[in-house]
This record gives sequence, structure tokens and C-alpha cells, in this order.
Amino acid sequence: MTEQITFSLIAAAVGFVSALFFCLGNIANSATQIRLQSTTFAGFNPDIVRALSHQRAQNTVGAVLLLTAFGLQVIAALAPTTLASWLPFRLQSWPCLIIAVLAPTCALSFVGYWLLAGWILRQVNRLHEEAMRKNAPTVNPVPSTEQTGGSGTNS
Repeated sequence: MTEQITFSLIAAAVGFVSALFFCLGNIANSATQIRLQSTTFAGFNPDIVRALSHQRAQNTVGAVLLLTAFGLQVIAALAPTTLASWLPFRLQSWPCLIIAVLAPTCALSFVGYWLLAGWILRQVNRLHEEAMRKNAPTVNPVPSTEQTGGSGTNS
């Protein structure tokens, strides 16, 4: 296997995982979730926040992987076609190489996705809580009849 083929196969494997993340949001959006997301709420809808946070994380991971795959394709195009690959002998067959790239790429990508989705969700919830505190009406209690001498007025 040449160095050029090695980088081409690695780029294809990373590109595959990238495509998976771009598709994941639509594939995982069940009918129940769509119903919950489309239900009218007055104010803050936690179902939409959760869905959008996960979708943003999926797209971010997919974009990073896509850029990595394109970079690897550029390296593959520039690699000499006659230079032998630097991989160990066990990874010289294309099925072994694809599996050796897919497994850690998928694992690391899903861990990154869950961490990023949780961080985005916490960030949105924090912003919502700050907005609620800022926009909370100040409550001026109406004086009770005992405080005003029984008449309810201050005259």
C-alpha cells in the first residue's frame, strides 16, 4: 500500500464519520420528539432547547471531521504515489486500516458530541435564567387592610 492510498483511505473513513454526524440529527428525530418540539409553549420550550443544542453539537463535530477529511485528501493528493506506506504490517490491508480509523474516530467523536451538547445546553439554560432574573417584575405588595387601618387605602 502506498502513502497516497493510505491517506486516501483515512480521509474516506473520517469523511464517513463526518457524514454520519451531519445525518444523525435528522435520523434520531423521532415522531414523538417532532410532536414535542412542534407543540406550542408560552415562553421557554425545553424540548426545543435540547433538540437545538444536540443539533448544534452534531453539526459542529461533523464540520470538524469534514475539514479533517478534506485536509487528509489534500495530503493524499500531494503524497508520492511510489513511496511505501509507513503503517505497520497489520494495517497494510484496507479493511484493517478502515476499521482502525473508524473505531477511534467514532468513539472520540461521540464523546466530543456528548460533551459539547451538554456544554451548549448548560450555556443556553444559564442565559435563560439570567434573562428571567433580569426581566422578572419587581413585586410591590399591595398593603393589606390591617396595615392601612382596615380601609385598604392610605388616605
